[in-house]
Amino acid sequence: MRLDDGAMNSLGIQLSEFRAATRLPLLLVSALLLVSAFPAFAAQTVTLGTGACRTDRLFGNGFGETGEVESGVLTRGFQNRTYYLVVPPGFRPDTGAPMLMALHGTGGNPTGAQTNALAIAQAWQSTAKSAGLIVAVPIASGGQGSWVPATDSFYIDQLRASLLDELGTAPSRQYLWGFSAGGHFGHGYVLDRSNTFAAYAIAAGVLRGYACSESTCPGYLAGIARHIPVDISSGVYDPIVPIQEISADQGRFTDAGWVYGQELWVTGLNQQHTYSQQQIANGWNRICGFAVTAGP
Repeated sequence: MRLDDGAMNSLGIQLSEFRAATRLPLLLVSALLLVSAFPAFAAQTVTLGTGACRTDRLFGNGFGETGEVESGVLTRGFQNRTYYLVVPPGFRPDTGAPMLMALHGTGGNPTGAQTNALAIAQAWQSTAKSAGLIVAVPIASGGQGSWVPATDSFYIDQLRASLLDELGTAPSRQYLWGFSAGGHFGHGYVLDRSNTFAAYAIAAGVLRGYACSESTCPGYLAGIARHIPVDISSGVYDPIVPIQEISADQGRFTDAGWVYGQELWVTGLNQQHTYSQQQIANGWNRICGFAVTAGP
């Protein structure tokens, strides 16, 4: 499948206009929303046992053949907006399941954004089923079918808090995956909440799309106390997000102290501006073994 995001540079300009005005208020709101679920300081990365990434549906924490919640790709509403929820077979609430937010690429218009979000949900269904993973797929609010940090960050914060409460997913096992514009936005969204997310994966997304600029990336990454594990993959023939920019991001992370092979992975794939179910599964398998816990 091919989801065309348009020019990366124009997206970077669009998102950068919001960043300076929204980061501090959104962080304060997020802290208030999630403080009961997870402390917002002194977080540490925890490496889980091999069972955390099992690929069967019989888990000791409550998964089985009979569940209490409808499974599959569900269309749901939250705060007058539609989102998709991928529920694995046999899921039961309050069993401490992992939860992942999946962010789509630019759709060109609101209808295209919804189409792209549904495609993401369907692509994640196989991995969610095998891993016992809850996947929430919000739809971007922008008129051009892309992400607007001023509103979408706050919305995703509230959606996560609502699902944590409703489904009893594990606060220590929150993850994110983003493609293209969703990847640009996802970098900044997670890094601004590095005490909350266990790890994240990006497909064809770059730091300079939203998180920081060429001049500010070094200081921005250096200021993030916890090196949240991140897996990055992109096509070596991508005409929209050049592989050279992905390689540059690898250098930005390692310059800021991320250890390659332990906290950072970067993979070039034989493809253009797209993603696949195998790429999704590989990204999940890279990050699923991490959790986050608060220090003293």
